[in-house]
Amino acid sequence: MKSTLNKAFFIVITLIFSGCNETQHNLERTLVSTPNSCYSGDKFIPNYNLSRFENDITNLEQIDIEEKNLFISNPIIFVGSSTIKIWNTFLKTDFPNLPVIGHGFGGSTFPELIYYRERLITRYNPKSVVIYCENDLFTGQNKTEEQVLADICYLVTDLHQLLPKTKFFLVSLKNSPARIQSISSFNRINKAMEIFCQTRSYTKYIDITYAMYKADKLTLDESIFQSDGLHMNYNGYIRWKNIIKPILEADYKSR
Repeated sequence: MKSTLNKAFFIVITLIFSGCNETQHNLERTLVSTPNSCYSGDKFIPNYNLSRFENDITNLEQIDIEEKNLFISNPIIFVGSSTIKIWNTFLKTDFPNLPVIGHGFGGSTFPELIYYRERLITRYNPKSVVIYCENDLFTGQNKTEEQVLADICYLVTDLHQLLPKTKFFLVSLKNSPARIQSISSFNRINKAMEIFCQTRSYTKYIDITYAMYKADKLTLDESIFQSDGLHMNYNGYIRWKNIIKPILEADYKSR
């Protein structure tokens, strides 16, 4: 049974990456039964040290001690790469009515989120977890889109087994001027994440795609980015907040 579900998941992912319209008719087949069944074919083996951001993790743990975050009941954990790391510093201001904790670190990847999941997520017994990470295609060597999806699947499926009452929110990968050559890859990964979430009651996909564009939804809005063309300035975070905040507030009140 596990083998069948495993193969079905990657049939659907292959259809997404090949642009097949039949993908929407195969949502049910994306189900997997265990974290390990997320992997089929070549599993990505990081050629970088998964503890390379240990100083960041230690700093986050110190902040949590100082702010007494370990004592927050039913927190909402924001975890991920530098987009979340920047938000760490004003996350509680942007979400004043929610018990949020910012755990963004470095230029992290999904294997690193998996590696640090106990220290950043499970020990807090969160009510919700917001996940954003966009560096996997740019760190290490020759990581495929399918391998990125497999790591996302593993992280969320494993966390669900450890935290069965927790809701997981996957934020779509943002398009940016600095990574404009990766828009097609990001769009395919986003579509696969959306399908992944549609087939699991404990996940929800948050689409911020058009928040990165001008009103025509065709031109990236460079005014919401810092000078590097990759990271957002505060105007970009306002757009994200306006999308994410009502979703989190409604979910938090309903459970």
